[in-house]
Amino acid sequence: MDHLYSLPYGAGPPADSVSEMTPEVQQPKGEELRLLRDRMQAKTRVNIGFAFPRWRALRTKLGIRKDAELALVLLESLSKKKVQEEAGIDPQNPV
Repeated sequence: MDHLYSLPYGAGPPADSVSEMTPEVQQPKGEELRLLRDRMQAKTRVNIGFAFPRWRALRTKLGIRKDAELALVLLESLSKKKVQEEAGIDPQNPV
């Protein structure tokens, strides 16, 4: 069947003609795969500009290997400080 206008609404094409209509999806390979990965990674990249040398120095000082791990450490630190401030606890002089 080369037309769909005689089928009821929502009925879609017969199963035997689906393979004729569906193109094969090719997986990216080589250079194309690398470019795809680069594009996906770029969506999560954050440019910290002039703070980058300080970031690297802190990461080295703390012995952290990955930027994502340092980000988590800093977020946890900030979060802990905020909770202490909201509770009325002085972070410099804990009880």
